[in-house]
Amino acid sequence: ITPQELDARIDSARSEATAEPGDTAKQLELAELLWRRGDYESAGAIYRTLLSRNPSLAVEAPLSQRMEQLPTGQWIILT
Repeated sequence: ITPQELDARIDSARSEATAEPGDTAKQLELAELLWRRGDYESAGAIYRTLLSRNPSLAVEAPLSQRMEQLPTGQWIILT
């Protein structure tokens, strides 16, 4: 996939995720694409939101490989 194709997919996924903010699958798809582009902060922000809504996602890939919860309860990005 070229950088231009990735950007186009991100734009499309962002539109879908914005239209349906409660749709976990669409949020995860956007976060995955952002991660692939190297935008870890934006992807991490989406992951944090999803984890705050549904903490059980923490044990599922890719979140279990990309986010870690500190003893304080704060989520950090693993890059």
